[in-house]
Amino acid sequence: MTLLAPLAVLALAGCSQMSTDVDEVGLQYENGVISNVSFDHCIDPGQRSWDGPGDDHYKYPAGQRTYDFGTGEKQDGGALALIAAGSGEQGANTQVQLAQVGTLTFELNTDCDVLRAFHENIGRKYGAGKDGLQNWSGFMETYLRGPLQRSLTEAAQGVDWKTIYADAKVRKDIEGRVNELLPGYVNQLAGGDYFTGFAVSLSTPTLPDELANALQQTQVAIEQNTAQQQRNVQVQSELDSIRQLVEVLGPDGYNTYQAIKDGKVTVIPVPQGTALNVNPGAPS
Repeated sequence: MTLLAPLAVLALAGCSQMSTDVDEVGLQYENGVISNVSFDHCIDPGQRSWDGPGDDHYKYPAGQRTYDFGTGEKQDGGALALIAAGSGEQGANTQVQLAQVGTLTFELNTDCDVLRAFHENIGRKYGAGKDGLQNWSGFMETYLRGPLQRSLTEAAQGVDWKTIYADAKVRKDIEGRVNELLPGYVNQLAGGDYFTGFAVSLSTPTLPDELANALQQTQVAIEQNTAQQQRNVQVQSELDSIRQLVEVLGPDGYNTYQAIKDGKVTVIPVPQGTALNVNPGAPS
């Protein structure tokens, strides 16, 4: 019994090990002195694995991950190009490019067989190691951004830029179409069903400066036209009132009424029965 403990300590001292957090999974490959490198097993989230000396371990994220695309400094990638059709000003056969900001959420498929295939086909090219995928940003740019751009371009095809910019329902339809197209394009590029749980959220796209200025000028013209229409309605209402007064008072009566209203004639109330002498002044 006393000899077993030192032997166990020696055995453990020669072992390799890897621990995974609750949002991580791992892979272990045998890499002994006299054996070839070969896959051994997967390591579930929140586990510790003790393996043979010299064995290789690789760690990958488990659970939801995000790819943010936009114009901020902390974005994973720049804004996507939303290619829309031109409106009447640009011509029916022209295209307009808007800047599309949004977020993609996804998960790595952690089924052991699928995870192993992902590691051997993709992960090793992007610096897979015991501390995770070193070039995670490069991996997302290659396998997520390209399919995202392709999906967005197809979803917005033929829709004019004014409709996309102004109509929330149209933008929601484009977003839904992107979510339908994206999984197939990603897995087609990757060569396997390595990802799941795709969800794309798109914000209102940003217009290039020349279109934003043109839209602002159009809006100003619309507001000015609306204000003029309201002034026209007011003038017409005043004219109708004048016509009605003329019909009741006659032209001279209306002029007198208007003079009194404008303060050009002073009206002095005289009690009933009071004698009143009016001196029009000396004749000229």
